[in-house]
Amino acid sequence: MPKPAADQLTPAASAATPDCTPAVVPSRCDRPTANWWLKPAAAASRFSRAQGASVETGGGSIAVHHCGGKVKTSTGGGSVELGDIAGPVDVDTGGGSIRVNWAKGHVHAETGGGGIELFGVPSAQVETGAGPIVVKLVNTGGERRDSEFETSAGDITVYIASDVALNVRASVDLASGHRITSEFPDIQVHSEGDWASKTISAEGKLNGGGPTLKVHTTTGDISFKRAQ
Repeated sequence: MPKPAADQLTPAASAATPDCTPAVVPSRCDRPTANWWLKPAAAASRFSRAQGASVETGGGSIAVHHCGGKVKTSTGGGSVELGDIAGPVDVDTGGGSIRVNWAKGHVHAETGGGGIELFGVPSAQVETGAGPIVVKLVNTGGERRDSEFETSAGDITVYIASDVALNVRASVDLASGHRITSEFPDIQVHSEGDWASKTISAEGKLNGGGPTLKVHTTTGDISFKRAQ
């Protein structure tokens, strides 16, 4: 697995920075969480950690394949890909796609423009300026909070595990040519207005109700599906 070169990786300017030599990505540090600043010239950061990590780059992609704690990443413009994360996740990119393959804790993911995919998360706050959103909600054993998925232009697909309890609210503002579909009979879909000013909304309780899930797109389709 490639690792950042010494001239591409410097410690983050933070009092919490561990005393680690940044010649390569350290395999362990003296403190629970490691902080790194990646220079914009670094095309990507790819590494694994047994504990928490905070990674920031002015412009470039970030990939964390494994982490045993909380992960926080920020890039001025580039994609972010996270693998097996045993804690909460906070991801922010000025423009680029975001993908989280699994996270035990609550996920916050925001991009100025690009698709967002979260597979195997308990709850999430997700926002993209323009692009599709795909989220698979499961019980990971971590904390479950209220969730909100929002895009200005794009489809939103939500996969929900059979044992996940939710109060669901969904809406499409400019719904002409778009729709809300659900594989769950308890989610009821309603429409208002004529063709030119049509809006669609949906609501319902799954497994008796639980944390609130709000799903909103200005223009696009919304789908609720059963997770396999």
